[in-house]
Amino acid sequence: MARTGSGKTAAFLVPMLQKLQQHVPQAGVRALILSPTRDLAVQTLKFTKELGRFIDLRISLLVGGDSMQNQFEELAQNPDIIIATPGRLMHHLAAVDDMTLRTVEYVVFDEADWPLQHGFC
Repeated sequence: MARTGSGKTAAFLVPMLQKLQQHVPQAGVRALILSPTRDLAVQTLKFTKELGRFIDLRISLLVGGDSMQNQFEELAQNPDIIIATPGRLMHHLAAVDDMTLRTVEYVVFDEADWPLQHGFC
């Protein structure tokens, strides 16, 4: 419930980036950030790239309104971090037989109070 610009995103990104440190090709997806809206996911992607600009990590954005084909291609590059909206993530999990989240070590529910405020529970 803190104000915009107070450091909420940095509070979960800094330790996550420190834990992951570098791309591990054979590891699979190691971190998942779920955002309630496309706009928030895009904003989180930009900030993640900014904070991690000196770290060798691959990041994939899975949101509605973007090309599924481009997202399939990103997933084929074996990203370390997926930033997604729940609906698009579920779509990919259903569409891609070998996509799994078993290797995820770090999960973030960004703006977790949002579904409660909008009656999704």
